[in-house]
Amino acid sequence: MKQRLLLIGCAFALLSGSAFSQCGSATNRLNQSELSAALSGKTVCATLGNDKWQEYHAPGGDLIDWKKGPSNPVDPTTKVGTWSISGAGNNAVINYSYSGGGTYSFAVYANKQGNNFVAPFDFCGSSNVTNATLSSGQVGCGF
Repeated sequence: MKQRLLLIGCAFALLSGSAFSQCGSATNRLNQSELSAALSGKTVCATLGNDKWQEYHAPGGDLIDWKKGPSNPVDPTTKVGTWSISGAGNNAVINYSYSGGGTYSFAVYANKQGNNFVAPFDFCGSSNVTNATLSSGQVGCGF
């Protein structure tokens, strides 16, 4: 009997954990056309622990790390990989393929105001990157 209760308790804890461990507080998952409209031509500014991203999503699919900027001789802006969108509807994800290795896919969530999505943006995948912001154009994030 104790083993059965322990197994039921473990199963409940696992199911409860997955139900409550949602990525961030954003309320709407972006579909493929919303992802494209939200990210193309924008710089995503995000942090996770000590890691910081300021990556420009070029309309052709290039992913460009802003760093210090194109005219900085020590830390210029460089292409770091590509981005693309796959899937449809609520199964749409953004895919990142980095030149140095590594591919990552994220479902993206944001709050909707009228026909627009607004910050914070949550990138939910193998690592959850929450509270990201988007800026129009290829710009620095200030960190």
